[in-house]
Amino acid sequence: MTTYDDLGDVHIYEVVVKKIVSVASHEVEGIIWSDSAFSGSSSKSTWKFGRGEAEKGIAIEMDENTVKRIDIDISIRYGVEIPKAARQLQLAIKNAVESLTGLTVQQVIVHVREVIVGEVIKRVEPPVATPEPEVEDIASGE
Repeated sequence: MTTYDDLGDVHIYEVVVKKIVSVASHEVEGIIWSDSAFSGSSSKSTWKFGRGEAEKGIAIEMDENTVKRIDIDISIRYGVEIPKAARQLQLAIKNAVESLTGLTVQQVIVHVREVIVGEVIKRVEPPVATPEPEVEDIASGE
C-alpha cells in the first residue's frame, strides 16, 4: 500500500506484483518457465500462489510498502550462463516492480529447477469441447 497525502490510500495486491514479475521474467534471454509450481517448503504463511498460469512458480512476501521477498521458479536453456541470467532476471524483476508500483524490493530469489536441452515444446491448450447436436427422441416423438 502506498499513501498519497490527503487523497487516500492506494492498495497494491500480491497478484499485481506477481503479474509484473511474470512479464519482467519473459524479457530475460534464456529463461524458461518451470513446469513445477514453487514448492513452498518454507513455513511462511504469508506466501501465496497465483490462480493463473502466469503466476505459477512465483511466491511473494510483502507488507504495506515493501516487497520483502520474491521467489521465482524457472528453467533455463542449456548453454546460458546460469549466474549471469539469474542476475539479469533479479535486476529485471526488481526494477519492474519498483518502477511500476513504488514499492521497495528487498530480495529476489531465483530457483533454477531444470536445464532445457533442445527445442522447447510449448503447451497447447486442449480443444474446447463442442456440445453434441440435439437429436430427436424418436421414441417420445419429439
